[in-house]
Formats: sequence, structure tokens, C-alpha cells
Amino acid sequence: MAPSLPNNPSLERFRRDARRLQRAVRDSDSQALALVSRLHPAGTPVDPAAFALTAAQHVVAREVGFSSWPRLQAYLRTAEQLRRDPTVAVDDDPVARFLSLACLTYSQGDGPDRWAAADEIVRANPELPARSLYAAAAVGDVDAVRRHLDNHPRGATEQGGPFGWTALFHVAASRVPQRDPVGTARLLVDAGADPNAGYLWLGLPTPFTVLTLCFGEGEAGPGRQPRHPVGDDLAAELIHRGADPNDAQTLYNRMFSRDDDHLRILLPAGLGRGDGGPWHRRLGEALETPDEMVQRQVDWARDHGFTERLARPHSFVAFE
Repeated sequence: MAPSLPNNPSLERFRRDARRLQRAVRDSDSQALALVSRLHPAGTPVDPAAFALTAAQHVVAREVGFSSWPRLQAYLRTAEQLRRDPTVAVDDDPVARFLSLACLTYSQGDGPDRWAAADEIVRANPELPARSLYAAAAVGDVDAVRRHLDNHPRGATEQGGPFGWTALFHVAASRVPQRDPVGTARLLVDAGADPNAGYLWLGLPTPFTVLTLCFGEGEAGPGRQPRHPVGDDLAAELIHRGADPNDAQTLYNRMFSRDDDHLRILLPAGLGRGDGGPWHRRLGEALETPDEMVQRQVDWARDHGFTERLARPHSFVAFE
């Protein structure tokens, strides 16, 4: 089961929670004692006045879904490096402004008006793809991307733009008209781009990957958070080049509707199998295992009457 964390979680916040819990237990607060009884392996402390801070830390970690305080600490250290906030406002530099508006960010501002505004910016400033690798990637301009890489070969592996994303991520996140997104992605991967690139949205433990942005959708619906126009082709190319199909955020975003197109790509590619790939190695127990990801989909489909999702040709039937 994936942990339940607040946006932008911090170690200091959980340290305060642990100290607060310790004080409450030592004061024999009934709710605090009940929490400790439920989550600490030793149960209700025999002497609440001697309740240790380490015990409180263990309970705090268990309450948000981690098996121990060291595991929670390890996740928070990792999250600090991988956290991105694409909901923030950016300055008026045309490149930064274009990129912030052109891409699906999973913020409240997503929608057609935003991408139309981005398209107006690049029409008024046609030199942007020549100025920025990330702008060239966002419009899928293979020739412009190639020129950038000729001048700076490491560009395919670097992060930039207003949100600290790779160029390949900008290809998948863009929702403005693109010339050749699949060709652009292929060129970037050839130059060393990671097909598993992604980030932790506000530090939360389910990563938004390049595949996530290919498949799109989510809580705001397909109108405001649409799929990439050639997302299936783009995803297939990325999987062929090494992207792990066990993409938990894609599964969440796409589980609300009956459409199963994403599963027809992910299941044959290995969804539900393997060790979870590089993201599971980074996040450990903070990220569901491939089997848990699929089981969550099975449970949702069964509870919401998506019977076709449990029937062949899908291999979900193996997880029932």
C-alpha cells in the first residue's frame, strides 16, 4: 500500500509530530494512547510517562505508511532531490513562460486556454526553439533539437526549464502542436536521455514519469488533462527503449474511465511483473510493487463494474 503523505513532506514536520505525540502520550491523552496501541509493536506503553521519542517516531512513520522511522527518513531524503513543483508561477522570460504554459503540469491551471496562450507566445517568438533545447523539445522540432545537441551533447541528460525537467519529459508533457514528437524522443534517447525520467510531484511518492505524461488524464478529466496526441505511439517507443511499464501514476490517472487503451500497451510490455524498475529501487516501500499496482486496478475495476477490464484479452484475470 502506498504511503499517505502531505504535499511537500519534510523531515522537520515529522520530527515535530513525533515530539507532539510523545508529549501527548506522557500526558495520558486517550487518543494518543489509542494510536500507539494500534501502531506500535509493543502496544500501549506500561508507563506512559516514560514513553520514548524513538517510539513516537516509529508510530508517526507507521501512521503515514512506512514500516519504520529510518525508512521514512530515507524516503524524505530521496524526495528532497526528486521533488518538483510545476504549480508555481514563473517569470516573464518568453522561454520560461512558453514552457510553463505549453506543458501539462497537473495544476489547477491546466486546460486548453493555457496551451493556446503558449502557442501564441511561440508564434510571436518563433526563435524560441533555436534559443532553448527544452522549447525545441516541447514543439517536437527534431532539427532544432539536433542542433542543440550538436552544440551541447550532454543536453539530453540534463534538467532545465522552469520546472527542472529533462528535454524528453518536455516532449511528453507538451500539449501544443508538435512537428515530430516521436522522432524528437528517439533522437533524445539516442543521445542518452533516460526513458524513465520523472519527478515527485510536490514530493509525493508516486512518480510522474515520461510515460505518465504520454498517457495523460487524471482527476481533472480528459478535457483539462488530455492524453498526448500521439501518446500511444510515444509510449510504445519509450517502452521499446527501456521505460518500465509499471507506472503507478499512469494507472491512477487512467483508472477512472472505461477506456483500456493504456493497458493494451502496458500489460504486454510487462505491467505487473518484474521488480518495479529504477523508480522502485529509488523509493523502496514508498512505491507499490508491480503486483500491488495491478491488484489496485483489479479491485477498482471490480468495485466500479468495469468488467471488460477483468476479461481477456487483458491479463488482469491472472491477478483476480
